[in-house]
Amino acid sequence: MIEGGLITKWADEELTKVAGKSKNTDEGSGRGAVVITVKHLQAAFFILVMGYLLGGGVVILESIYFRARFLAWAKFFN
Repeated sequence: MIEGGLITKWADEELTKVAGKSKNTDEGSGRGAVVITVKHLQAAFFILVMGYLLGGGVVILESIYFRARFLAWAKFFN
């Protein structure tokens, strides 16, 4: 992190915040702050839902597998 310059960059940003001026403002564009909407986060929600579906599928497959294994074990001893 130090070699990449992240620590130095974060320290510089915090020092400029304390001083009351930001180096990252683009005063020429006039855009200011951007409101983040669901459309901006659509990819994150998609990945979240896909992870939930994958996890749920694995749980269902595990329950089917172990139920079949238990039934085979029960038949073996009966």
